[in-house]
Amino acid sequence: MKKTLAILLACILLIPMLATACTPAETHSNAQPDAASEENTTGELKSGEGKVVGFSIAQLSGNPFWQVLCDELEAGLAKNGYKLVVVDATGDVAKQTADVEDLISQGVNLILINPFDSSSIVPVTMTAKQAGIPVAALDIPIDESGYCEFTCICDNEELGYNMGWYGASKFPEQEVRVIMLSGYAGGIDSYQRRFGFIEGFSNYQLQTFSRTSLKIVFQGFANYAFDDANKMMEDALIRVGNDFDILYCENDAMALGAVKAMTEAGITGKVVLGIDGWKEFYAGIKAGTVTATGLNSPIELAAVTAETVHKFLNGVAVDDWNYTTPDVVDIKNVDKYYDPNSIY
Repeated sequence: MKKTLAILLACILLIPMLATACTPAETHSNAQPDAASEENTTGELKSGEGKVVGFSIAQLSGNPFWQVLCDELEAGLAKNGYKLVVVDATGDVAKQTADVEDLISQGVNLILINPFDSSSIVPVTMTAKQAGIPVAALDIPIDESGYCEFTCICDNEELGYNMGWYGASKFPEQEVRVIMLSGYAGGIDSYQRRFGFIEGFSNYQLQTFSRTSLKIVFQGFANYAFDDANKMMEDALIRVGNDFDILYCENDAMALGAVKAMTEAGITGKVVLGIDGWKEFYAGIKAGTVTATGLNSPIELAAVTAETVHKFLNGVAVDDWNYTTPDVVDIKNVDKYYDPNSIY
């Protein structure tokens, strides 16, 4: 009886804590973090005319994904009257912090951050909160210790898992040797794509063979960039030569940069996996030079972000996490997505 009463008392004490805990389903409704305005329950959205959205992007160069994202986001926000100001951190943590501080000093209405390092950006997000400017994350999450009203993103863990499962399905019960090229060393998204792959691969083998035989023979960070990946793959091939089965890159630009190095070394016949859904990669799937990618459209991501920003700044409740549509694209379904006239 004493144990039962103790358990009941503990549950009662936990109720207030659970009621205030932040979960992925939590929504936000205020346009300013400490605003006293009432939530917009009518859903009526007013024009954003005269309002400015700042966007601090980690690095524009090296991957056309980022430029397409910026262009589409600017167009999407402009439809509702907003002006977008983009600042490029050029892969520099200190510059990104300074960029966000500058946006704060400008008094923009909301700051979108695509962090180069998810943890290093935390202090300046708290500065924005103190200034009464809401912060949101785009494509790469801000560490949970920072301030972030909502995040617009693909499901990186699911995409990584799906690519791992897919890659494992291409091999019988054998040791599979993998070269893995990752994005930003401090990016949560890169971590999720990397370990999602390992989990998906291992789970497939466990369910199919009752054992795992994944061996990562090389891993490095190539900053989601074609040229960086090309150079890193040259180094990887010096170390492992032709002795690998899968090349897994955490985005398509890196995959194509790595494939260039493979082609120059005369290496073919490998399973090549990416993430994003770049039309150049789709063309590679059709040509047989690469194998499959996980769908992460910058065009859809920009549309989701523009819509979420517009709702938020109108006081409409939005989800903490706003996802794009995932899929695995290979030779079987590439024609569904491939458009040679697409901007990405």
